[in-house]
Amino acid sequence: MENKEIVITKQEVNNFNNFSSMDDLLTFSSQIAKSGLSPLRKGEDVMAAILMGKELGLGTMTAVTNIYSVNGK
Repeated sequence: MENKEIVITKQEVNNFNNFSSMDDLLTFSSQIAKSGLSPLRKGEDVMAAILMGKELGLGTMTAVTNIYSVNGK
């Protein structure tokens, strides 16, 4: 059995936040919601936090761990 090494380039990391479609963003958001890394439990809520974070100049993971809805706002 051959050992394989995974190498992630700087360019790939930079593209991590560049989703080509809303479906890609929702898929990513759903995985974050399932992971337990965010207080948000639905993919749609994580996606909203990511989009709000982008408008505020926050990184993706900063947004999903620190932005959340209070009484729907």
